[in-house]
Amino acid sequence: MVTDTISFDYLKANTERIGFDIERYLKYLQSEGKTPGGLQRTRSNLDTFFTYAHTTEPSASQFLTVKEGLESHGYVRKIVHEILCSAGKMYKFLCRCNPWDEIRPKRDTKWYVVPDALFPFEKEMESFSKYLQSEPMNSVMRKKQIYQSEKALRILCYEKNIRNVWDIDTGCFVILERYLKESSLETRRCVMYSLGRFVEYHTGNDVLHRYQLSKELKFDFEATSQWKRMMESADRYLEDCKERGFTEVSRRNLRTNLTTAIRRLFRYFGPLDPEEVTMHHFRLYRNMSTDLKDRTIKINLCNMGKMLEFVTGANPYAKAKIVWTKQSIDRTWVFKDEWKAIFGSATTVERVALVLCAGMGLRRNEVATLKLSDICGNTMTIRGKGHGAGKIVEKEIPKSVMAVIQAYLPERELILRKYGDRYHDSLIVPPFYSHGERTLNTYVGNLIAEASARAGVKATCHTFRRFYCMNLLDNGFELDTVRRMMRHSSVEITLESYVCADPRKLKTATDSVDDALFG
Repeated sequence: MVTDTISFDYLKANTERIGFDIERYLKYLQSEGKTPGGLQRTRSNLDTFFTYAHTTEPSASQFLTVKEGLESHGYVRKIVHEILCSAGKMYKFLCRCNPWDEIRPKRDTKWYVVPDALFPFEKEMESFSKYLQSEPMNSVMRKKQIYQSEKALRILCYEKNIRNVWDIDTGCFVILERYLKESSLETRRCVMYSLGRFVEYHTGNDVLHRYQLSKELKFDFEATSQWKRMMESADRYLEDCKERGFTEVSRRNLRTNLTTAIRRLFRYFGPLDPEEVTMHHFRLYRNMSTDLKDRTIKINLCNMGKMLEFVTGANPYAKAKIVWTKQSIDRTWVFKDEWKAIFGSATTVERVALVLCAGMGLRRNEVATLKLSDICGNTMTIRGKGHGAGKIVEKEIPKSVMAVIQAYLPERELILRKYGDRYHDSLIVPPFYSHGERTLNTYVGNLIAEASARAGVKATCHTFRRFYCMNLLDNGFELDTVRRMMRHSSVEITLESYVCADPRKLKTATDSVDDALFG
């Protein structure tokens, strides 16, 4: 599709028309087969780009300014690159110039460059492509898997003279690792995954999984009898946790934590039986783990101490009496002016997530697990934190929150008609599916992050839960009432994590000192 040339002067003099130009670009992408999810992502990237851009004139300085602004607000490198790439492609469509393509860092060589070799997998690649056509995935991801698996196969044909799919083993993945050593972690994972799917489709063997297992870090002490006894003790402790009501997810996380802590203990002090571990080992463990945060070390030692107490009757962690320096928590806050800016520029679905956090004090997981059937009249059933189903609470819905939810329901109905109810009656449902079902937790977090970034504010779901708490206090409600509205088990939690952490209180206290001395 040939586009009309738009001069730099046009873009510079018609800043207010940039919204129109974005719409024209999105219509072009739609005509080229871009999915609804891809269009929404591109729109969000462009909105974020022009939030940080001081001008609409495409230039290297403009892109560098946006890049610095995104990085200063905590955007990870991958997202920064995606936003800048989206803006660069739009400018190329509008004025045939892509400043980001000229200044972005490029690699000198590609990972898949090999001399020509016999390629006997044409028929296998064709059947694999047909198989991927039936899979629920984005067309871009499908093309990427086909492209990457073919390049990986060409490397193996050249390096190992592979002629049959059944000849691909773990050694082939070692060769790919050598070719991919200069590539990003994401590229390495994608190539390995693509080749693994190709082999599994044709042979039924999960060679990639076997390679990953063989590549895991193994130590000599893992073959000792002490390691075996320690892991058997961990299994017995986890079985006891199951009888006490620990969920499967909690037990799985606990097993990972215990295995990591025991492995590090053996690395420091050599193989030890459970009865041989003393408080001195725990104290030295803390001092030697300089690469870990205090919070991580504390969790490791606490869990290992409870396990040893279950097996031997003694808890080395309790005897060690380790003193932990309380580390400050980096909490983000928003206030009324920022809230108005964020809510005013938010989309319909973003507003639902925002009012559930800021208007009812819900956590991210509570928003993600909220069902439409949980809303009955003007009350809402909330499934909070805790083992199993968690704490189930009924709460009255403010009229303003209900109005935002009602405005979103027609849009939700259109999504369900088009894609079906894949999220089992969830109130908030994603409007597209790239490959498989998306995690609603991640989707809700992205809604909040994108709405905040559009207004130039860094915020999370819990930021707006704090906003909800401070609004209750500012309006003069008693502390116990605030505690019950926040669904805290004790007033101490409300005081320590919300009231005492309010940055405005320290500022007010400092100003009052100035008034007392010189006012």
